[in-house]
Amino acid sequence: TLFGKLAERTNAPVVIGWAERLERGRGYRLHWRRVTEPVGDPDPEVAATALNREIERVVEARPAQYQWTYRRFSRRPAGWANPYERTSEG
Repeated sequence: TLFGKLAERTNAPVVIGWAERLERGRGYRLHWRRVTEPVGDPDPEVAATALNREIERVVEARPAQYQWTYRRFSRRPAGWANPYERTSEG
């Protein structure tokens, strides 16, 4: 929630950036774009959902670049399925 609180308080433009690994170890290409989702919403749930949507867009654009072993959502409410557990569907 810290990110959303900072965005709300400062009212500054929010950008998201990522480094795309180039083939054969030739370095990285940096990408930046302005966030269009309401990451500075006063409602922390709305702000966090918006931030997660922005991250999803980056991952969807270059799924092979995402570090899938990163456990971003390690704590879940009771009863939620483990998103990293393999199922018969995939």
